[in-house]
Amino acid sequence: MNSILISLRLIFSKKRFSYTNISIFLSLFSFMMAIAISLLVIGISRSYKNNIELEISKIEADLNVYHSSNNYISSKDIEQFIDSILIDSIPHAKYISYPAMLKRKNRSKGIYLYGIDKVALNKIFNLNYINEYNENDDFLYLSNSLYEDLSIAVNEEIYIFNIDKMIKDKIINGIKVQASGVYDSNIKTFDEKVVFTSIDKARELMALEDTLYTGLMIEGINSDDIDKSKSAGLIYETWEEKHSNLLNWLMIFSNPIKLILLFILILAIIYKVFTFWLILYDRSLTLDYFKVLGISNRFINKISFNIIIILSLFSMISGSLLALLISYIQNKYQLVTVDSSIYILSKINSTIFITDILYLLLGSLFVLILFSRITTYFRFRKL
Repeated sequence: MNSILISLRLIFSKKRFSYTNISIFLSLFSFMMAIAISLLVIGISRSYKNNIELEISKIEADLNVYHSSNNYISSKDIEQFIDSILIDSIPHAKYISYPAMLKRKNRSKGIYLYGIDKVALNKIFNLNYINEYNENDDFLYLSNSLYEDLSIAVNEEIYIFNIDKMIKDKIINGIKVQASGVYDSNIKTFDEKVVFTSIDKARELMALEDTLYTGLMIEGINSDDIDKSKSAGLIYETWEEKHSNLLNWLMIFSNPIKLILLFILILAIIYKVFTFWLILYDRSLTLDYFKVLGISNRFINKISFNIIIILSLFSMISGSLLALLISYIQNKYQLVTVDSSIYILSKINSTIFITDILYLLLGSLFVLILFSRITTYFRFRKL
């Protein structure tokens, strides 16, 4: 006798109560959706986290070096630090940064100003593009979105004010500038706030000494590569450390959502086991006849094993294919997006690995087989 054919006839038997047929259909559908949703959440969470980290790493240096006790670091300390770790061949840049206010006519905007060498800017900040209107050394780059939001015209004069100095000295402190280019990154909140200019312009606005800088940016290195004994008085901060609170906040709902999905998956497994129980306890006496006729427990266990395997694999395979299909459609057409002003990125992608499918399927299948064997044992122990 073929145990697989017997198992299929038991599943699709017409002698069974109608609610058993409905239960089979619902268990197949619910478990399929539980698998599909679980895979999608795993894929979206992974992809979102990776994309966020990638985009932030593009607009931040791998390592920032500051003075441990002062607001500024001297060029002498910077040169000594560069010599001590031999980073001449690694992209690095001295910079000045501080909050400021950009004003055009009767419109103003709070910004964060970076004073940095133009060549180093392109090496440190991996922007999508920089379109220059002129090639002045005293450049000023606004984001394309900020440029359009303030309706700035080419060669139009705008003002940048040093807010801290105005509050402290109670006098208007600013400089008149012209935008020499626009840039764009993939992070909207960065584009809305960050403005780049030359070190000389930033120093002029800050009234800062020629030998002082806010810090040093370095690409292609992390704090573990530095001999701290040779750079006393300095502190280091990677882009991950700088934005750790932001990354934690963006992923704060990841674990609760996964717990909810685990609960849904458990409910789907329970319903699948209940459906299996209905099949065994249905009015169909086929299995009872097998037992009375002396068919071995091993063969009956094999039939029950086939039933749970068929029911489970159908839901698992169809759920996995559904998840892969939805991932492909979402990645290609971006049918669902989020607010980039809140979640940094507007695009939602999904990256599902074959290991995600295998771990989820094998774990679920193990639980289902375990409970099916227990159910089969209690069903026939008295016969």
